[in-house]
Amino acid sequence: MYTVVVSWQDGVDRQYYAVFDGHGGGDAATFAATHLHVVLSQQEDLVKDPGAAFKAAFTHVDDIDRKSTRLNSSH
Repeated sequence: MYTVVVSWQDGVDRQYYAVFDGHGGGDAATFAATHLHVVLSQQEDLVKDPGAAFKAAFTHVDDIDRKSTRLNSSH
């Protein structure tokens, strides 16, 4: 699974390429590929501290995926 974003709508010249290998499972890879770039684009630190922005985005997407997995497995 992969995601490519070549044009962000915030006017900053950058591109995003990501490969999700699915080591957490195919559903986790699909979830991350669908959501990570969206959450990353919402991080206020993205321009001034990309490392912190990526860490926050990864953590947030992981938290959402874990909650979603728990909810779906309880049915």
